[in-house]
Amino acid sequence: MAFGAWFAKYRFFLYGITFTLLGISFYRVYIKGKGDVGKRTRVVLWSVASVSIGLTLYSIIKNLR
Repeated sequence: MAFGAWFAKYRFFLYGITFTLLGISFYRVYIKGKGDVGKRTRVVLWSVASVSIGLTLYSIIKNLR
């Protein structure tokens, strides 16, 4: 529990880092990449984005209660 409590102090900072890196990834795949990125890379990117958004929303909703 102590390890998780230590991370809880930096939760919003870590959210910011996560979504900044996801934004950079989407930029590199869809704007800068322009077709030379494979389908597998797009599937992995969307999967990671979905999991990240889901876990972030779960964490925020859980702490609202």
